[in-house]
Amino acid sequence: MTDPNMRDFYSRVTRIERTHAKGYAFLAEGTLGRTPRPARRSRLVPVLRSIMFLLMGVICLKGVLNYQVGPDLYDQRVERLAAGDEVERIGAAIMWADPASVWVADRLRDWMPPRG
Repeated sequence: MTDPNMRDFYSRVTRIERTHAKGYAFLAEGTLGRTPRPARRSRLVPVLRSIMFLLMGVICLKGVLNYQVGPDLYDQRVERLAAGDEVERIGAAIMWADPASVWVADRLRDWMPPRG
């Protein structure tokens, strides 16, 4: 005959092991420690955050360049890149004046005094 206390003990151990496998922990009352939370985090979120940060940086850089040289000269330089070899055409595809970078350039023109 099995001891009911042992069955209860093993069911608790199984529950604790499943919880630990999910990344949770248990804290005793009155002890110092970290709040129990899942230990595993999605790797996708930091990667997406990094990609978004990089894209925002490129858009802001293009907007600042558009503000500095002016929209006409900026478009002429991008067209000159588009007429070049394969690497320059890739650069032109990246540097074309998209609506977001034009918006950044327009906001800079509104906020900054005209040069000259």
